Amino acid sequence: MSHNKFILQRLSIKDETRALKVLLSSIIAIYLSSLTNYLRVSTTVITVGIVFAMLPTVSGARTYCLQRFVANILGAILTFCIGTIFNWNIYSLALICSFNVFIFYKFNLNKTKLSLMSLVSGSLILFFTMSDPSKIIVRLSSILVGSLIAITINELILPINQGFKVEELIFNFSKEAFKITDYILLNISNLDILNLQSLNLYSQAIKPNLLTLDKEAKINSLKNHLKHYKYKINTLDYLGIVCENYYDFLSLISKNLGEFNSLSIEEKLYIKELLSNFTIQHKYLLDNVLNNNDIPVFKLLDIDYSKFELNNSLSVLLLGRVLEYRESLIKLKESIDSIDLNNTYQSVEFFKFNM
Repeated sequence: MSHNKFILQRLSIKDETRALKVLLSSIIAIYLSSLTNYLRVSTTVITVGIVFAMLPTVSGARTYCLQRFVANILGAILTFCIGTIFNWNIYSLALICSFNVFIFYKFNLNKTKLSLMSLVSGSLILFFTMSDPSKIIVRLSSILVGSLIAITINELILPINQGFKVEELIFNFSKEAFKITDYILLNISNLDILNLQSLNLYSQAIKPNLLTLDKEAKINSLKNHLKHYKYKINTLDYLGIVCENYYDFLSLISKNLGEFNSLSIEEKLYIKELLSNFTIQHKYLLDNVLNNNDIPVFKLLDIDYSKFELNNSLSVLLLGRVLEYRESLIKLKESIDSIDLNNTYQSVEFFKFNM
């Protein structure tokens, strides 16, 4: 991957990028409105373009565009029917709004992607423009143009790379976890308080972002910018499970620090040996998935159950966590072996670990 392309993918997940999208949406909206001599409706185009362009996912932007357009069509039909019956009396507006709510829930539109707020607000605006049909066409056209602007920005100019976002979350989690592990390995005989606050935040964010990536990668966007991630979504899922099991192990030690310190030195040294081996292999697997580097060696130590004091509840729990961590590393390795990472997105010169 070229350096410029990598920077663009990194930029796409930054919050500051939303400001750039707002700027681009506004400029394009004003320019297109001026070309059609409809500068007075540029505010509608700008608003629609800005709102849609700021949505964090392709599926979210597309759904919102469709929902707003359909809501305005339904609102226009309902407004026209009731308004005509009551000769556009201002009090008929109250009836229109109440009918919107009634129809929305009566026909279970609340279970669809349609928004009640869009339906009602669309009717309110259209009520005051029904006297001039051209204004209705202009409004619907403005929504359509604004939607197209947003889709162009979100899918062609600055598509959000959800895959990179997941990889960066996993990378940041791993860096923090390895730092905590280094402390544990150096002070295994008597540990002090472990601060897992940042680690917990990363851990909680990984799973929902993986689910979003899985959904987004199935969508054929205009640029198809997530096509490479289709090859390794399952591998990233396994990597997410590894992170989850790794966090559970560290969290167990953190929550039972006093009892852990009171374990026999032999058991703690054995845990240190296992943890050292597992984290080294963990780093190799991470480097392979994130950077497509070869795995020098993959050999996990077998677990000797006799090294754990099975009459101690914490020892039993630690054994369980160690087994889960080890098993998830094995499944991750199997998943890596089943795909060709040369076909996947490579984030070179960024996801680097101290081996």
